[in-house]
Amino acid sequence: MTALAERRELSNIEFVFTIEDMASDPNNALWALTRLVQDHGIWLMPDFGFWSWNVEGIGPYGQVVSEIFSQDIDQEWKNKERKLMWREKLSFAPKLRRALIEVAKNKPWSAVRALQWKSEDSMREDFVSPVDQCNYMFIAHAEGRFRSSNVKLQNFVEVERDFSDLDAKMEHLLAHPEEAKRVADNSVKTFRERYLTPAAEACY
Repeated sequence: MTALAERRELSNIEFVFTIEDMASDPNNALWALTRLVQDHGIWLMPDFGFWSWNVEGIGPYGQVVSEIFSQDIDQEWKNKERKLMWREKLSFAPKLRRALIEVAKNKPWSAVRALQWKSEDSMREDFVSPVDQCNYMFIAHAEGRFRSSNVKLQNFVEVERDFSDLDAKMEHLLAHPEEAKRVADNSVKTFRERYLTPAAEACY
């Protein structure tokens, strides 16, 4: 470590970062939340969600997890809403997400709806906080960039990329709640208690 007596001798340095899920141009040198192995120009930075959100109803990660823990203690699995919850914007992976919305439309098990983050009406009518999402038995993941390296834990239920078998999978899980609970419990152990902790984020 060195120090200069005259700060004017230091050259100006620009830091460029993105808060999108994936960098749109990984060939540029920048800070990002995620990267692929071949993205040598990207420097990883911690997710801002661990400290702050500028959306009412979403607190720092530690606060959210603490509230979910408390809620899980008070709420039994059988009392959760027997629906599939999903709320996100369509602009990211639009083909994938529109397929989910179309398949889930008018289904009795569906709480699937697009969210417009910059629309006051949509935020008022469609937004569901992370804590309140845990009132539902099923949470959908429609990012298109997800895999489990430990499939034996059965911590998620995989469907076809076009969601063509989603209705059948949902009907099966609703008819076999003990199986659905086992998958949910494994997901908590795998992600909330392991891969998504602040320590795991720092290690990543």
